[in-house]
Amino acid sequence: MTACGHKKCENESDAEKAGLAAASQVLNDSGLQRVCENEADGPVPDYRSARHTVEVKQLASTSYEALRRASSKNSGIHPVPALTKTWMISTDATASSFAIRHDVKAPFFPKLPKKLGPLLRELEDRGIFSYRELVKIGNRERFKASATGSPEPALELARRIVAILGDNPTCEAIDSEGSERLPKGIMLTRKESGSRVPDLNVTVRDVVQNWIESDSENMRASMSREGNLQIRCGVVVAPGYGYGFKIMRALGVDFPELSDVPTDPLKLPDELDILIIVAADQVISFRKSPGKWERTQLATIPLTG
Repeated sequence: MTACGHKKCENESDAEKAGLAAASQVLNDSGLQRVCENEADGPVPDYRSARHTVEVKQLASTSYEALRRASSKNSGIHPVPALTKTWMISTDATASSFAIRHDVKAPFFPKLPKKLGPLLRELEDRGIFSYRELVKIGNRERFKASATGSPEPALELARRIVAILGDNPTCEAIDSEGSERLPKGIMLTRKESGSRVPDLNVTVRDVVQNWIESDSENMRASMSREGNLQIRCGVVVAPGYGYGFKIMRALGVDFPELSDVPTDPLKLPDELDILIIVAADQVISFRKSPGKWERTQLATIPLTG
């Protein structure tokens, strides 16, 4: 609810709902209210009470969100009459999921069946039913070519597939019980990959510090007009992909105890007194004074929709 009553001001994203719940709990402040976006020219914070000002941001990637929307819109099996199998095709969304400050080019999904169909038919004609198998054959070709100068048709075919799907694609014919009844064509999905670092300083502190230094200008601008009597709290919400997923897994799986926190301090800008990180039901915060980390668990996860 907002004091101004504007419908536009009342609209809250899922990230803002989660951020408000976390801030209310960490700050022990149930009086936070939505700030009218017409309050002043320029950026204004999301929430304010008599004691606190709160601004919520998300570790979001526009590239990944665009890729997710495109893959969802083009889900299902796309018939390709020339094929004799149903092929599972996954583009690697890893680069997009970590692209917070820049855009990563992604495949144009509607054109994939037409572009890939002839290449997949060529694989079928060769008796090859996965990209991984194609690469193995190509590596043997490369070894032979280095000695004899012979052509490398498998490697060239692999390069053409990568040119369409991007690096590290999954491309294989479905071979399971009942798969023969599926329409012959292409099923489009996406995947992510990445390493696992068992260190909260790396997976939480360093990620958030990098965000503060490179992408927090809007949060800082929203806080710049707040009076000195206000405690200024930034909230960063971790999405379920990219850096957000790394933080979720670190706090929810690798370091599940509430006593587990980073040991290195955050360097907060002048406009922030507290920074809260929300990862599903896990909440970890850093206060400029006394310069320490705290951790808790959300008592209530807000409904989203």
